[in-house]
Parts: sequence; C-alpha cells; structure tokens
Amino acid sequence: MEKDGIFGEGMTFSKAEKEVASSTIYNVENFIMSSNAQIQKNTQHSNQTQNIGDIDLNALSKVLHTLKQGLTELDLPKDQKSELESEIRTLDAQLDSPKPKSVVIRESLRSTRASWRVPLVAL
Repeated sequence: MEKDGIFGEGMTFSKAEKEVASSTIYNVENFIMSSNAQIQKNTQHSNQTQNIGDIDLNALSKVLHTLKQGLTELDLPKDQKSELESEIRTLDAQLDSPKPKSVVIRESLRSTRASWRVPLVAL
C-alpha cells in the first residue's frame, strides 16, 4: 500500500488514499509457524489430509496391559481411578476397532497423563 502512496496517519486515511485503496487488490499474507502446520495459499475448493506418524498399536497394547496390572497399586481417589478406568476402556475399544482412531487414542493418552500424572513409561 505504501508503494501506492497509502500511509494513513494515526489509522486515518485521506479521501485520495481511500480511493486508491478501494480500486486496488492487496494480498496480505501472514504465516504463523507451528509444528505439523499445513498451509494452503491461493487455492480454491482444496482439501488437505495430514497423517502425523502412525500409532504403534502393539506398543499401546503393552502399555495398557502394564497400566491395568499397576492400577491397583496406584493410590488414587475413587473418582480419579474411575476416570482412569474409563480411559483404559476407551483405549481398549480403539484397539479392538477395525479402524482405530489415532485422535481418540492420543487424546485418551493425554488425558491419562495430564490428569493423573501417571508415568506410563515407568509402569
């Protein structure tokens, strides 16, 4: 816009600046970088699919087995233990599914780790 003489003073624009700006198309591109980010530029009717690493279902099965065995040793209040058991059932259901959903598995594992600070690796 500055190349066209549009500067604005204190966020106000002169009549001439407004006329020039209204007759010109400006493309403003801002990028915020994030891990695993997907960006589409100047597209129409586009679709994206992103797969971020497959979940090792065998490893998950081993973790669940170990967690179930150690569940009785975890000194958790009744409501937290009940919630943890619910997450375990969710993970078991995903393992039994013909098409396990990685989003559900990841969220369930995050919930388990964050809510109860259960050191899954240490079990």
